[in-house]
Amino acid sequence: MVVSVAYGQTSVQGVVKDGTSMISMPGVTISIKGKAVSTKTDATGKFQINASPTDSLVFNFLGYRTQTVYIGNQTQLNVFLENQNQALEEVVVIGYGTQKKADMTGSISSLKSSDITKQPAMSAMQSIQGKAAGINIIANEAPGSSPNVIVRGLGTALGGRNPLYIVDGIAQTDINNINPSDIESMDVLKDASSASIYGLRAANGVILVTTKKGKTGTLSINYESYAGMKKILNRVKMANGEQFRTFFNESQKYQDQDKRWLLSENQHNDTDWYDELIKTGTVFNNAVNISGGTEKVDYFVSANNFTENGILDGSKYVRNTIRNNNIYKFLDNRLKFTQNLNLTVTNATPKPNGAFTTAYKQSPLVPVMYDNGRYGKGIVNQTTGVVGYERNPGEIVGNINSIGNPVY
Repeated sequence: MVVSVAYGQTSVQGVVKDGTSMISMPGVTISIKGKAVSTKTDATGKFQINASPTDSLVFNFLGYRTQTVYIGNQTQLNVFLENQNQALEEVVVIGYGTQKKADMTGSISSLKSSDITKQPAMSAMQSIQGKAAGINIIANEAPGSSPNVIVRGLGTALGGRNPLYIVDGIAQTDINNINPSDIESMDVLKDASSASIYGLRAANGVILVTTKKGKTGTLSINYESYAGMKKILNRVKMANGEQFRTFFNESQKYQDQDKRWLLSENQHNDTDWYDELIKTGTVFNNAVNISGGTEKVDYFVSANNFTENGILDGSKYVRNTIRNNNIYKFLDNRLKFTQNLNLTVTNATPKPNGAFTTAYKQSPLVPVMYDNGRYGKGIVNQTTGVVGYERNPGEIVGNINSIGNPVY
């Protein structure tokens, strides 16, 4: 017969809170040091355990420093746990998992969330331009366009130049469909030893993207918004109507053309085609996320709207995203299921960049629209490069070479 005798024990109660946010922490394990007796905090962070005055209580929770408290004559405890998140400078993500940076021999660049969101941009890759050695990022300013990313030069002559993206373990061709503020970290694997697990697909480098997750005991609501404008950096200065008339007439003199074909003074139109084509671009971004966790599930939910109007009149890009990352916990955290969901809807209105070349060749004497409501007719033949002028429909009054509007 086995008899269990307990004497001198008292009921110790208390509450466990996050030492930074002061929020109560459910699911914290409390055990008596050296004994097989333990309990957990409830949904409000409170606990109750029977222990002797000579015992010590050990408070343990994933991501926090373990804390030991000697009971003595205390019956009511207020315990504050200190967060022990591993910094990205110390631990990096590699193809096979995570590893201490001090133990790394391969070439890896690591970026955290603050590095990405510090520079507002449509794509996370545009946000990290100049922030990681050995990565050349060439942005295309057309709304919604993907930047060209080159990791340590071209990997193959025919296999393309873009790296392989791994988002939460899933291979992707780009990450334009991801809201940059949803990204927790990015690790760029730049050499063979780091990226070998991915084989031939890693010839141009590998970029590992880890999205944000919720944390148990901490409810967080974040809202992010910004607006911006875009303007053309180097504007081509075009010849106005009078300058164009002068250049045109001079060219006709050297070709012994009849003076009747020379352009007269006081032309009716003076169109700057670049002014008509280019406008001030705008960028609007609004994002909100909610994250937190309980002893059963950690959750992260976010929504984002990104709208960009390009400097080329009529070009536009709209992206709406919804993300839901959940971690379901079973058997006292011994079994976990992770679910990542990202829904993206985009609407793009691209415009051909050839419009800039056509505008460069157009005559300022042609209006955007005539008084009768007809649009000014394009006078550049894109096949032959010849430019013609119409006084009335069907009446050609002159031709010049393919440069319809010389740069002044």
